[in-house]
This record gives sequence, structure tokens and C-alpha cells, in this order.
Amino acid sequence: MERKQYQGIVENSRTWWTYCCLSIFCEPITAYNIGKKLNFEIPKLRFLLFGFFIYAVNLAIRIIDFDLESKLTTYDPSVARDMKKADSGAGKLLFEPGLIRAVEDEQLLDTDPEGQLIHEINILLFIGSLYMMLKIMWMVQNYFVRRRYDIDNHGPDSNVCHSMILSTCLPCCSLAQMNTRYHGDNHVRYQIV
Repeated sequence: MERKQYQGIVENSRTWWTYCCLSIFCEPITAYNIGKKLNFEIPKLRFLLFGFFIYAVNLAIRIIDFDLESKLTTYDPSVARDMKKADSGAGKLLFEPGLIRAVEDEQLLDTDPEGQLIHEINILLFIGSLYMMLKIMWMVQNYFVRRRYDIDNHGPDSNVCHSMILSTCLPCCSLAQMNTRYHGDNHVRYQIV
């Protein structure tokens, strides 16, 4: 019987659970481990450094967001309420901080607190966009790892859609499956021609 790509995606073994939990809490380590076993070029840079850089950007976003929220609350205490019901019959929720009034009135933007807040919001938006691009690059890289694994274990005719679904929708299970398959295996089956 032929092994299917999704066989072993979830197992009840100590090795699988170890790699699955490690993938949940520190995905770059398990990605590096399988990347090294599949002979990817520069796996330390490609998986460890890049993965931990994404974690650092995520941490920076959280710190800047926390700091900005405290500054906004200090600037306008009504921001702490976040939302309130509008008086219109539609019953929509509206966000009405004082900063929106400052953006609408361009003369207020030149004052120190409003200009500084707008600058910090722009930095947060830029870093958030950078984070999204890095995560997309990470998902594409995980797809190529999964694809190489599938070609190695199931041949070049393996289903491309299965590789994409397993690497994007179930990344931790996919990494656990790949690492479990190569656990303790010193023989690398895939050779780059």
C-alpha cells in the first residue's frame, strides 16, 4: 500500500508530540531541523535567523502597541472606552478618540502631542506591514520545505495541493510529521541535482 501525504500528520507517539509542541512554541527550531536533513542551503540563516527575526519583529510590535495605547489613553481618556453606540438608528459602533479629531483638524497636527502620536502610529503601521510580509515569506518557505519532503517520500508526482494545504493550514502538524519521519535517520534521501 502506498503511503499518502497526509498519513502520519497526526500521530500518538512521543516523538510526534515532542516535535508538534516544539513547533507550536518555537517553529524555527523544528523548521531548521528538517531543513538541515533535507539539504537546504544555509539552514541556520534560512530558518533559525529568519524565524527569530520574525519573533523579534512581533515582540517590537507588541511593545510599541502597548506604549502607544498608554500614550493615547493619557492623551484622551475617552480612548479607554474604545467604542460607544452611535445615536443613529442603525446602531453601528463608532470609534471616536480625540486623535481622530486632531487628524481632521490639520492645525492640531503641528502641535507636539498629536504629531508625535501620528508618527508613532505610522511606525506601528509600517512594522505591522513588515511583519505580514515576513510571515508570508515564512509560509512560502514552509511550502518549499514541505514540497521537497513530499517529493522525497512520495515521488515527484505527489499532490502539490496537499503540500500547500498541509504546510499552510497545519504547519505545526506538518513539521512534526516531517521531523518524526526523519527522526534518528542519518540517511538523507533527497539529492539536489
